[in-house]
Amino acid sequence: MKDALIFDWGGTVMRDFGYPGKMKDWSEVAWVPGMEQALMKLSGTYLCCIATNAGESDTSDMVAALGRIDAKHYFSCFFSSKDL
Repeated sequence: MKDALIFDWGGTVMRDFGYPGKMKDWSEVAWVPGMEQALMKLSGTYLCCIATNAGESDTSDMVAALGRIDAKHYFSCFFSSKDL
């Protein structure tokens, strides 16, 4: 069994531009600088999970936003406070 790493979503993996509404619907989304390269390395060794306490987004919204930057394939587990 692999050890697991749990990442926070907004501000850690994806940039938080502070726009209103759900990040999946924002006009602009982007990686936090350096995170894509880090996940390329870490996801081969660790089970990578992502979690959020976002006020507006649930788990499916987070997954949709991650898909916009082609990031969701790095993660095996997805958690949001709205769904938990």
